[in-house]
Amino acid sequence: MKVEIVASNIEIIARLRDRVGIILREASEAWASRIEQILRMHTPLQDGRLRNELYIELRRDGIAVVGPEYLLYLILGTRPHEILPHRARALRFDIEGRVIFAKRVYHPGFPPQPFFREFLRKAFEILPEILAEVLRNA
Repeated sequence: MKVEIVASNIEIIARLRDRVGIILREASEAWASRIEQILRMHTPLQDGRLRNELYIELRRDGIAVVGPEYLLYLILGTRPHEILPHRARALRFDIEGRVIFAKRVYHPGFPPQPFFREFLRKAFEILPEILAEVLRNA
């Protein structure tokens, strides 16, 4: 006697799609957790604000690096530019304990900081390891 069990192609594809989705979600969560640690280790500023506000966010369409408003300037650098006051008549800042007021300041700009490129290199370097680990446990 012979027994045949036949599942429709649609059912098989649906189950496969669901399983692959679960595996990808688990891999994304594991990768996001690991790369957030790597990102914090490579941040250039020691003042704490950047490290405290920097995190990885899982989104429906991918993974985002989220940080303070100046993060993009660190990553891309800036050109020389003029800084003018917006809500006051003068800029105020401290230099060596002295308070300075100025109507405008010329910022010399600064080059891109290499920490983000190094972070991306290491993040993609560990991706195959994360995928293999998730697949082993699937």
